[in-house]
Amino acid sequence: MNYRPELVTLMQKCMIFTFSGEKVDSSLFADGDDVPLSSLSIDSLAAMQFCIELEAHFGWSVTPEELLAFETVGDIARALDAHVSR
Repeated sequence: MNYRPELVTLMQKCMIFTFSGEKVDSSLFADGDDVPLSSLSIDSLAAMQFCIELEAHFGWSVTPEELLAFETVGDIARALDAHVSR
């Protein structure tokens, strides 16, 4: 199943503003699964909120450190698919 659209929606919800207080540019999510997480400037608060949302929506418990170890949005989507498929 393709979880990318739901993941992007959750990410945008958690990352309304970056650590610097600037609004996140939603066009960063338009390039597909290969969006590097490093380009999103995810701060620790946004990562924690995203982990909470992942557990609430999908029952997938992941730590912020584990989340930030993924290189791209597509990597997260594939890991989520593997979790849900169990």
